[in-house]
Amino acid sequence: MEVKEKKCLYICRRKKTNVHIVFFIILIIKNKENMKKIILFSSFLSLFLVNSCNETREEQVSQNEKTTTLSSTKKVKFKKETALLIGRILSNKSVRDEVLGEMKNVSRDAEVVSFGYLLKKENGIRKNEKSKIYARSAKKSSLFLDALNDELSNNTSDYSTIKEVIAEKSKAGVASRVPAEQIGDVLTGENLQLYSPYNEINGYSTTAYRTYYTSDEMVDGTPTNSGYYFNGYTETYIASMNNDLIDSKPSFIISEIDPCDLEGGVCDTVELTAATLPPPLTNQPTLLTYSVDHANIPDADIVSSRIPMIKVKGTSWMGFGGTHQKLRFFRGSYEGGMTQNADGTISVTGLKYQIGSDFRTKRRNVRKENWLTFDREFDPDWNQSEHTQQFVVFSLHKWRDEKSIDLSVKYGLKKNDKGGWEGTPEATGSAAVKFTSGSCIFRANSELPRRQVLSSITGVGSTGKVYNDGGVEYNVKSIGIVDYYYKHWYTDLQ
Repeated sequence: MEVKEKKCLYICRRKKTNVHIVFFIILIIKNKENMKKIILFSSFLSLFLVNSCNETREEQVSQNEKTTTLSSTKKVKFKKETALLIGRILSNKSVRDEVLGEMKNVSRDAEVVSFGYLLKKENGIRKNEKSKIYARSAKKSSLFLDALNDELSNNTSDYSTIKEVIAEKSKAGVASRVPAEQIGDVLTGENLQLYSPYNEINGYSTTAYRTYYTSDEMVDGTPTNSGYYFNGYTETYIASMNNDLIDSKPSFIISEIDPCDLEGGVCDTVELTAATLPPPLTNQPTLLTYSVDHANIPDADIVSSRIPMIKVKGTSWMGFGGTHQKLRFFRGSYEGGMTQNADGTISVTGLKYQIGSDFRTKRRNVRKENWLTFDREFDPDWNQSEHTQQFVVFSLHKWRDEKSIDLSVKYGLKKNDKGGWEGTPEATGSAAVKFTSGSCIFRANSELPRRQVLSSITGVGSTGKVYNDGGVEYNVKSIGIVDYYYKHWYTDLQ
């Protein structure tokens, strides 16, 4: 393709230039003699490129999704061999200390470092590494790089998949480079990192890594994986490892950099961090700091319900080796949409609402069961007619299909003196709600009666748990392994 053609294509993709004009110009340049063919061909190519030039969300995804090219099967094999490779070279204490030192240099909890950073590359790195990559690159030597090159050169037969992938991705002139640089192109192209759950949970300590495990992340939510154990002298294949093991024993996990952490990546989740208590609310509406009878709050008044904080109890919803727990919450409710039937009965519509955005929190927070600042609205106006609501939670995983679950909610409606409908404290019917979510696993749901929720705002209640927020002992509720509590604000409109 000539330079003029390349330039026009670039403009088309980046600026959304009118593709008919662009290609018409190109074809005039290339062939002035056959105008009929030019017009017909330009029309065909225009239709093709309209789709190519549309900047869909898929074209705006993170660098992670643009650069990863290995098939899922081959990637699994590649990461497994990489876990063996890394385990072997880290058996050298000097190399291991260098890697652990770089983890401490670039991550707050000394738990993670990208292969791009270790290999002195500017792609496939984490955002927090960008400011330090040049200092790293300026270093004359790297024990990690030298050890990687030696192991690949001396034991090539142990890494058949790595060898195959390198061969597939090699271009002209690449074959002459050393093995470490060849695999480095793949490691950074796939946006891989080295992660130590043990460091994040237990704190940084090089002396703890006299013996260690290696494995690779399961991105489909599978809670176990095979791996290797190294004691400095021998290596042992481990058929089954779980999150409890790698959190309690020094370990190195080959994992993909989350788009939120990838330099150039696009983040679509909200980070939940360990909580600090907010100051007490002093303005109207009135914060309910005691339990109430929901029958005393009719639909004419407003009850606004929020979830200030949540706590995820353990790693059972995480895939093996994951750096973050990712969650998606929904509320299901009857919401308006009432239809009166000919026989005098009514039909209502059940709807689902996502609570906030998708959320993630670091592994340390779920392992230590830290309370996390959530601060999301559950229901801006929990009417008396919304007799029960469904609270639903999914865990998010990259390699998972769409999942659906059908649940029901109850409503309470009665005719008033004017012939209309108003809320009643008692349930009079139910409605179906369908919850659908992609790339996830359905984890738990909880049916929440308004009567029960408002009667247990504070105190131990049936759960036997409370959380002190601003001097108020709020009742802690649970949905699966997630603990949470409500704050309700009451507004009298009568």
